[in-house]
Amino acid sequence: MRINRFRSKNLSVFLTAAWLFFCSAYIIEAEPTPGGNIIGFVFAEDGITPVAGAVVKMKNVRTAEEFTSFPTDELGVFRLSGLPEGVYVMGVEYEGGAFNVPNPVGIKAGTTAKISLALKPGVQQDEQKKKKKRGGLIAFLSSPVGIAVIIATSALIVYTVWTLTKEEEASPYR
Repeated sequence: MRINRFRSKNLSVFLTAAWLFFCSAYIIEAEPTPGGNIIGFVFAEDGITPVAGAVVKMKNVRTAEEFTSFPTDELGVFRLSGLPEGVYVMGVEYEGGAFNVPNPVGIKAGTTAKISLALKPGVQQDEQKKKKKRGGLIAFLSSPVGIAVIIATSALIVYTVWTLTKEEEASPYR
């Protein structure tokens, strides 16, 4: 009985090509570059459609030095080589707009980092607007931390009133 593991010939071709692509950085590069490398894909919002012509920019957080890739090919592939070791913030520019990657990327000398990016417009900005709308004193007081503050303040007031109204023995010095 024959078991058909791949339902699509295209899927097996794609997986083989992806595996060769990620291994090619080690096969093609004869001598190591002095810094680190990053290689990856840029996809549209759906996470499947490759974006051609996008330019990936990386900026070193410590030195503010900026590196720019060549435009991505029809598969959405980009590569940056010779990056000094450090932490970088990333951005992608193409005709559909400019996008920032929310998480920093660490680059280590002598290694190649691999990343896939899906460009989703306005996700972070919409979340920030919602947080600003929900803000304020009432929102804070209705949160778990706000409730804890109310309880602690109430307990402090009750304890203070109790200690001030408690009868004490008459002091000979008063």
